[in-house]
Amino acid sequence: MAITPLPTPPSRSAPSTFSTLADAFLGALPTFVTEANAQAAALELNDTTDASASSAAIGTGAKTFVVTAGKSFQPGMSLMIADDAAPSTNWMHGQVTSYSGTTLVMNITAIGGSGTKTAWTITFSAPTGLPTATAESDMLFAAPTSFSWIKKTLAEAKTILGLLSNVPAATAESDFIVSGGSPFAWVKKTLLEVKALIGLVPQATGFTLAGGTSSKTLTVAETMTLTGYATAAEITTGTEPAKAIAPDQAALAIVRKVDYDANSILYATTDNTPTALTIEASSVVGRKATGDIAALTGAEVKALLAIVEADLTLADNTTNNVSTTKHGFVPKAPNDTSKILRGDGAWGQSVVGLTDGDKGDITVSGTGATWSIDAAAVSQGKLKTSSGEVSATATGTMTLPGGEYGFYPQCKAVGFSEGATYSIATGYDNLYSFGTEYATTVKLTVAGTGTFYVRQRYVTSSGEVFWIFVLRNKITKNIISLWAAPDHPCMGNGGNPDVVPHPFSGYDPENNEIICINPSPEELGEMNAVAGKSLLQVINEDYCIDEEATGAWPTVPVTVGLPEGYDWMMAKSCEEVTSIKKVIPKPDYVLVKSLKLKNS
Repeated sequence: MAITPLPTPPSRSAPSTFSTLADAFLGALPTFVTEANAQAAALELNDTTDASASSAAIGTGAKTFVVTAGKSFQPGMSLMIADDAAPSTNWMHGQVTSYSGTTLVMNITAIGGSGTKTAWTITFSAPTGLPTATAESDMLFAAPTSFSWIKKTLAEAKTILGLLSNVPAATAESDFIVSGGSPFAWVKKTLLEVKALIGLVPQATGFTLAGGTSSKTLTVAETMTLTGYATAAEITTGTEPAKAIAPDQAALAIVRKVDYDANSILYATTDNTPTALTIEASSVVGRKATGDIAALTGAEVKALLAIVEADLTLADNTTNNVSTTKHGFVPKAPNDTSKILRGDGAWGQSVVGLTDGDKGDITVSGTGATWSIDAAAVSQGKLKTSSGEVSATATGTMTLPGGEYGFYPQCKAVGFSEGATYSIATGYDNLYSFGTEYATTVKLTVAGTGTFYVRQRYVTSSGEVFWIFVLRNKITKNIISLWAAPDHPCMGNGGNPDVVPHPFSGYDPENNEIICINPSPEELGEMNAVAGKSLLQVINEDYCIDEEATGAWPTVPVTVGLPEGYDWMMAKSCEEVTSIKKVIPKPDYVLVKSLKLKNS
């Protein structure tokens, strides 16, 4: 706080204003004294008050704190050091041992709370004069001469208070301590001995309570009520679970229903100590090789039973036989070496040892070693085939889907105006740019307005990815040609995706661009569901390129052909051939997009 400035003092050199200035000056002195004293008190408090961030555990003895230099801490001064977070709970009190620079050393003699703290407020405090307790049940007593407070232990306090230290220890519940005969030392008595002392005499049907010149024979229930023990009925029903059981009743090992919760049983792990055991779900009561009775888990029961193969009894039934929907036992053997277990879980004819002869579409010879497909046995419906399609709105050359594994192409024209012409020629012209690899190509010649379509069916064993390639003008975005098949263009056309990366021979990168689209099975299903139209006709008429979407180039291996030199048309009957599969690399110039419905 600021001190109010004193007015101008009087001067003898100015007699005319001396009296006025003197009155004002003297009148301001009381206020000045009050403000100066308050300022001095504040300065003194600041000199003995500080904060510390030292980490210190609450406890007695020497403690060191980092404080502000220049304070008025003096050795012997009493300080209170309180935790900022809980000052009334966590604190230490003691005297200054030393103070130098920013180091304050304290001797703590009284504490409150516990723990290690790092934010302390230090203030001046009057001495407490009270020693700190060091054990439970410590007491404070006045010293004989100085009458200062001193600490005494419980044993020392008993001596001061005149309490005997040789009181006998209790050995059973309800023991009593009573005064014995001369010299009147304390002795222990049992409950029955105390009953005899106060006149409660055991009878056949109860107890007799003597009083004066008359007595009353109490029933067992009355006696139990009088002594505070539970009666037999209360023990049985559990209506008074808080009451104790009398020693003579406890000897009968009475079981109270109140002691048992649901899913519990009576058990004992030591003699004469029955108690309740709660049985958890999915457990069995038992006892392992070591330990006591317990609720065993399923795993522990299995280990205890130690069931081995010799313990199993197998019956002639099919209840748990293996099937196509679950694991199980092997079906009973048919005692026939020509039978094998089939994939459907049933026994079937073994291939090994198959007798020679005509088996329908196949003739077996060489003791089952040679199988030959009969002439005209393979119908069109038994071949795995696919079909691919190409389209063009302008003259161009492209590969046919399936290449050398194809049959013969079919053609159709859609939307051609009168006078327009279109034609197809197999082979390739000088526009063919796929090098010296063999390839099945067609040249579609289109003159006029319309779309020319060519479709070819071919033998396949693949179909991992469905491919759609689009050739369109870079500027107008008009589609020039489409190509679609469940196999890559190089399949059947040399099998090298680096040589045949796309189907468009003579592709002009200056004016045209190539887009690849890989529709999902669901998208293909929607396109093929349009009646009366082929796939590419649906795409040409109902779909457009989604310019904002970017598709993902396939990264799975796909079939590109049969092993080099293998002629599928001259293959032996039932000969197993592994097709060649490759991961198709993406050409940098090919864009990957997706389709969307027009006007969507």
